[in-house]
Amino acid sequence: MTYLPLFYVIASGVILTSFIARAEILPNPTVIASSPVLSLSTAVPANLFDGKVSEYASNGAGTNTFVTMDFGAPVLVDRFVLMTRRTLSAVVGSYELQFSADTIFDSSDPSFTAAAAGSSGAGPIFAFPATTARYVRWKVVTSVGSSQNLGGLEMRFLRAPQSPVFGPGVIAPAVVIASSPAFNANYANTNAVDGKAGIGDGNEYASAGAGTGTFVDFDLGAARPILSFDFFDRLTPTDRARLFTLSFSNDPAFPAGAATSTLDCTPPGTGWGYSQTLAAPLTARYVRYQVTARIAIGASSNQGISEMIFYTKPPTSVGNEAQLRSALASLPNGDILNFTANITLAGNSNDLPALEAS
Repeated sequence: MTYLPLFYVIASGVILTSFIARAEILPNPTVIASSPVLSLSTAVPANLFDGKVSEYASNGAGTNTFVTMDFGAPVLVDRFVLMTRRTLSAVVGSYELQFSADTIFDSSDPSFTAAAAGSSGAGPIFAFPATTARYVRWKVVTSVGSSQNLGGLEMRFLRAPQSPVFGPGVIAPAVVIASSPAFNANYANTNAVDGKAGIGDGNEYASAGAGTGTFVDFDLGAARPILSFDFFDRLTPTDRARLFTLSFSNDPAFPAGAATSTLDCTPPGTGWGYSQTLAAPLTARYVRYQVTARIAIGASSNQGISEMIFYTKPPTSVGNEAQLRSALASLPNGDILNFTANITLAGNSNDLPALEAS
């Protein structure tokens, strides 16, 4: 830890230490209503939240296909994943999410429409303005396939990390710079950060039998204070990681020792989707995902990632000395200051708190 004179800090920007925030893939809601289930099938709507490859299919409901869900209490939501049915015939075109404090769902309740759901296991992550509600209804708007038995494979709701001081965290721009060899070109490592939490060709990264040698290196573009992450493993249970580590470094070689911090992660053996908030921000440019144990020894060694999301803190911008002093007075340890102009301090700066250089 190096403390710098204030004039240097102003020129370079700073990060102060410690904070509390939480990001998560939300606990699954309870399905309380839906369009009728496909006749003589087990494709019930509860399958949308079972973390398995089972699915929900309506009985030819087409654009009348819907699922109503109850979180049990009001929750904040800002994104949604629909993993589509693995078929090219029963294809959802667009869909609507409507949020409500009750089960009536009238015109006063906020709603958001996703223009394209994808097909064959695609899981585009649909972002919308953060909304608080207890109930949500998913409804098909358009159908683009030959079959009207519409539905889905999995659903999940997400929200960014929240802080009463700096507000919602932001998604760090991550690219893949290295990995264990891919199963084939359709399961490329770039699928791990493509904005889709899906299954199958073009929707996930799968290693070529690397097992506990499976790894993916991410570059966030600059050293950033990482708050938390969301991890969507491969959906097929036998392809999942039982344990993995995340290593954080400013060196793409991930040297051992003080330059690298390692976090041990144990995703749940059942379900799908895993979030973790770090005890304190880890400032790093590079992150390595490394599988350390498989969930089913002998069944599959094609471990990988469906989607990985990293969150960082939004900058607090200041353009002059008065704004800087105000920001320092109001921000707790752990926030970021982004300087938008050269600042010259008059007089003695000893009354300002010590600043930790980033």
